[in-house]
Amino acid sequence: MKKETKQVQRSFSLFSRSIWKYLKELVDLKEDVDRQGTIDAVRKYIPVKGYNVWILIAAAMIASIGLDTNSSAVIIGAMLISPLMSPILGIGMSIGINDRSMLSLSLQNFFIAISVSILASYLYFEFITPLGFLTSELEARTKPTILDVGVALFGGIAGIVAGSHKDKTNALPGVAIATALMPPLCTTGYGLAKSNWAVFGGAIYLFFINAFIIAATTYFIVRFLNFPLTKYIDAREQRKTNLYISAFIILISIPSFYILLNTLNKISVNNKINQFVEKEINDDTHEAFDRELEKTTADSTILKIYLGGESIAEKRIPVLQHKLRAYLGKDSTNIHLKLIQTGFSRDKLDRMKNEINAEVKQNMETFMQLHEEKDAQIAALQDKVKLLETDSIPIEEIKKELHALYPEIQSISCANRTTVTFDSIEVKSKLPVIELDWVDSLLLSEPQIVDFEKRIYKYMQVRFGYDTLVLE
Repeated sequence: MKKETKQVQRSFSLFSRSIWKYLKELVDLKEDVDRQGTIDAVRKYIPVKGYNVWILIAAAMIASIGLDTNSSAVIIGAMLISPLMSPILGIGMSIGINDRSMLSLSLQNFFIAISVSILASYLYFEFITPLGFLTSELEARTKPTILDVGVALFGGIAGIVAGSHKDKTNALPGVAIATALMPPLCTTGYGLAKSNWAVFGGAIYLFFINAFIIAATTYFIVRFLNFPLTKYIDAREQRKTNLYISAFIILISIPSFYILLNTLNKISVNNKINQFVEKEINDDTHEAFDRELEKTTADSTILKIYLGGESIAEKRIPVLQHKLRAYLGKDSTNIHLKLIQTGFSRDKLDRMKNEINAEVKQNMETFMQLHEEKDAQIAALQDKVKLLETDSIPIEEIKKELHALYPEIQSISCANRTTVTFDSIEVKSKLPVIELDWVDSLLLSEPQIVDFEKRIYKYMQVRFGYDTLVLE
């Protein structure tokens, strides 16, 4: 029995060793590493000059066009031809092999590449494009998160590992797309051209996150693969360098955690809004085809919902606002509902769905604003007409008092004179008009009548509180 047990244990041990050996060979990075060939290849493509500058300018222009037109395919094409990766790999490798001359060359060309790319995109957005709106592709490059750090990290690993082996793979084009170095630089140029410093800051930060993480990853892989040091460096100084790089990675990543939390919160709010729209807005008579959150002040946000189909009655909006708060819960603070609706038919809405763009939405909003202004004008006009109809001059009191004071008056006529200005759809304030008919004008001289009318005018102002009236 003991003999059989030992045999089973021996067999299991051999099996475990074979599995461990297989796994070790499976993930072994050091096999077939071409160390000197990799160093020479990276050094060769570091300089950004001559044809490389023109390729960089072309890539920046293509990326700017893609960002400006919201075209992902065009942006990907720009990333594939962009020569931005080489100086960044050179920075990481030069630190890893302690090559001061390569580091100096890499930093110099890194900043040249940045300057050329930003300048090219600035010129495009400032002088060339007839569009220049902040598209979703541009906006996506302004809010870096910890996820971007992860993309740059694994993209850097893939890039240096793929380039360090004798049998080159097709991973580098994928790395160029994944790390997305050119679009943030072009977005930086957009922010500079439009003096939008929030876009400028977010985009340049995203670029430096990607660039730094790629360089740091290159450094660690180069050290792991035991690339030959150009110059002797003691273990203490090497540990210090590793510590500084690790600390800098952590420091540059901290703001991304905060931005990531904000992004996750926005995703949660958008999901709740989608539920609200689907359950409370959309039905057989009307449908929301777009929605957006617009920050009006630091503490107030408007949820704009663009509607097609039959219009929702104004009295329902407060009810929908209450339901929106129920859906959002703690996220509902200072989010106000605004419906943009023009009464498009359902058939027309279906035809428009694939054609809706920012200009159409802006036109709908303008139409809605004009409609609201006309409603307000009509309501004000109705209030004034109502006031004119109900507020009358106390004719009987005026007749009695003036006849007692001035027996020469034979008859008195009172009315309100109303002036309407059609250009502004405005009813001016009513003007009391009092018409006096004297007993016998032949017995009264013209100066006497004028004197009587002056006294009556002052009396009417004091007695009945009229600011202005007309005596005829």
